[in-house]
Amino acid sequence: MVHECQFVYETGRKCRRIPKRGEDLCPGHRPNPNRSHHDNPGFALRLLGYADQLRLLSLEALCCTLQDDLARIQPIVDRKSSRAVYEPFARAFVAVTVAIEQLEFLRAAHASRLAGASLPGPSAAQPKPSASDASHRPPHACR
Repeated sequence: MVHECQFVYETGRKCRRIPKRGEDLCPGHRPNPNRSHHDNPGFALRLLGYADQLRLLSLEALCCTLQDDLARIQPIVDRKSSRAVYEPFARAFVAVTVAIEQLEFLRAAHASRLAGASLPGPSAAQPKPSASDASHRPPHACR
């Protein structure tokens, strides 16, 4: 007697293809380890829900969330990636870190401007900004 695939279609009919020796399912019905997670409808729904949550965050909180998510996968990338594959990951991590630093700088500058706005006029103790001061500002994140 020939061993047949044990997969049963929604109609109740069995597959009847011949699987490899020692296997219960034929190659067409065996779980494929190379199949993308995006094929799973539950994964796609969870990802859409996560995207909705991210849209509610401020830009700074979004960057911090991205940095945390990258930090969670870093051990896996470290272990399983070649140097050529790891470099774009490391660059993304550094880019997010710099974006967070620039956002913090902008928030501090905005807060100091608001605090300075409540003072009555410029005082002699506050130097006026010169053209050389502009070169010390961090570059804009998006150009």
